[in-house]
Amino acid sequence: RDTIKAGIAAAPRNYQFLLDYALIDLRATGVDAALATANTLIAQDREFTAALALKGDIYLAANRPDDAIAAYNTAMAASPTTMFLTRLVGAQLRGGRAGAAHSTLVDWLTKHPTDLVAMEQAAELDISSGRLDEAATRAEVASLWDIFAAASAKTVPDFATVEAEAQAGADGIPAAQRRASSYLTHPVFNRYHSETEMLRY
Repeated sequence: RDTIKAGIAAAPRNYQFLLDYALIDLRATGVDAALATANTLIAQDREFTAALALKGDIYLAANRPDDAIAAYNTAMAASPTTMFLTRLVGAQLRGGRAGAAHSTLVDWLTKHPTDLVAMEQAAELDISSGRLDEAATRAEVASLWDIFAAASAKTVPDFATVEAEAQAGADGIPAAQRRASSYLTHPVFNRYHSETEMLRY
């Protein structure tokens, strides 16, 4: 505890130090003590808005996602940032509220359409929940292309050209670089169908 306290004195706006300090109290004496520590740390520097995430992070560490959601909503109301958004969505997912998480991201992206972190999180949520399956719309695919293009500083391909090439059977791989040999032929690639089975291998 003294080491982290010294770290806070040296770098008072280091969020990880603040969180670690509060989590020591969580493990030692429980949620109420950790929340009291969080309140003290928040009050020490009200301009360091990242500290508002402490309560939600404490609740998540205590496996109380509903309380974490409420805490992150309070933080978002005080200072709407991507940091609080991602934590709120994470708490909603942990609490089994994938629909609410999706709605939260859609609402945020409506107001902040260039937020790449939120776009990436929305895309990951859509993919993991099966929203972007074979029946995905052109708009959904184009939206994913926009995310990847913005993140990699590349241009978005023309949808009509890609679609025409796909219908013509072109896969975009030059003939010299196409695989002619078989692959993944070893039995291990067909014998094991889960990570647990693979670990036992």
